[in-house]
Amino acid sequence: MEGDKEMIEHFRKIINTVTVVVVFLFIGVTVGIYLGYAFFEKTPTWKNIVFYIVYALLFVIALRRVRKIWKF
Repeated sequence: MEGDKEMIEHFRKIINTVTVVVVFLFIGVTVGIYLGYAFFEKTPTWKNIVFYIVYALLFVIALRRVRKIWKF
């Protein structure tokens, strides 16, 4: 029975990691591609710069969350 608990805990970590990654990517696709902030024509505007800064911060937050899940 102890092996089942370890397997369930490992599966929970995998599901939590996939959830964090999917939410991170969903935000990027929605704001970046759907709203158009990820693309610029000749030069980036302030909206593009803000998007990339915020998305980089979200990436760091997502990495920290995954590290916390797996306790590296």
